[in-house]
Amino acid sequence: ETIARYMRLFGLGRRTGVELPSERVGIVPSPSWKEKARGQVWFPGETISASIGQGYTTVTPIQMALVTATVSNNGVFFRPHLVRAVMDRSTGRLQELPVVAQGRLKVKKKTLNLVKQAMEEVVTEGTAKRANSAVVKIAGKTGTAQTASLRFGSDDDVPKKLRDHAWFVSYAPAEDPQIAVVVLVEHMGHGGTAAAPLAKQMIEGYVQLPPIAPVVRMASSEGRAADESRRGDDL
Repeated sequence: ETIARYMRLFGLGRRTGVELPSERVGIVPSPSWKEKARGQVWFPGETISASIGQGYTTVTPIQMALVTATVSNNGVFFRPHLVRAVMDRSTGRLQELPVVAQGRLKVKKKTLNLVKQAMEEVVTEGTAKRANSAVVKIAGKTGTAQTASLRFGSDDDVPKKLRDHAWFVSYAPAEDPQIAVVVLVEHMGHGGTAAAPLAKQMIEGYVQLPPIAPVVRMASSEGRAADESRRGDDL
């Protein structure tokens, strides 16, 4: 129950509030959840599975992005958005969506610092060495999500549709976080080999782009407002 309480505290088991009508909430398993959902008692071994995100646990990539960002923000969490600003086509008025903190987690700073240090070492010394970058310091965590209970001799014997999913959650720069990136590669096995290199490419591309300019309005030749906010010439 304690594990489940902290999972919910970090935003799992509920919608993030992003503008997606089909957003799933996932499952945060616990003894009370299992009794209600399945009419069965909780076994001690299931606590071990829940502690590493296995067993009945289900999450979405955007939930994990929110968890990662919250850790990097020292416990401050924000509602994610799909867009930066919205334009009223009839008036040309451009309204930027406010970035407002929704609260701070009641987690000790010492604990969050320990987690962040561990995520940095995962990249420099652990399972995500393929995410180690010469451009920017990345912190992250690899993961492997089992899709089915299998008993095969080796990975080569497992049909691809039943192979594990590869996870990697990350943020950067580690010393001054600006971006959180989560990669889930379906049926590709280990997060360190399949997902971490992709996150590294995305983060390096982001930090090398020009700084984000303020959102401004500029009337076009047809009298309509145009959003001149750009990050790079191709966006």
